[in-house]
Amino acid sequence: GKAPDPGPQALLCGVTEGTRHATARVRAESCSAVLTVLDSAHFRTLGGDDQVIEEVVAPALLECLEDSTPTVVEAAEIAITSLRALHAQALATALEMVSPK
Repeated sequence: GKAPDPGPQALLCGVTEGTRHATARVRAESCSAVLTVLDSAHFRTLGGDDQVIEEVVAPALLECLEDSTPTVVEAAEIAITSLRALHAQALATALEMVSPK
């Protein structure tokens, strides 16, 4: 039979893993893929959980902003801009968590 749908959380975590990949192209594509998942009707319908964004997605994207490859930084910037529009509170929380007190 068909494997059960892992659900948007699991999918998002899986895609986020890619942002730490050894290959820059994969990191850049993963930043874009995160957006695709967040923006999918599927995720929104299930009331995409802000916690996964705070704890997994946003920190990973913020990390990509420090990437040595410009295309990765660019993809991360685009993703974070959209995150700010879609999930402002989750992003703000994540920023608080990563910024030194």
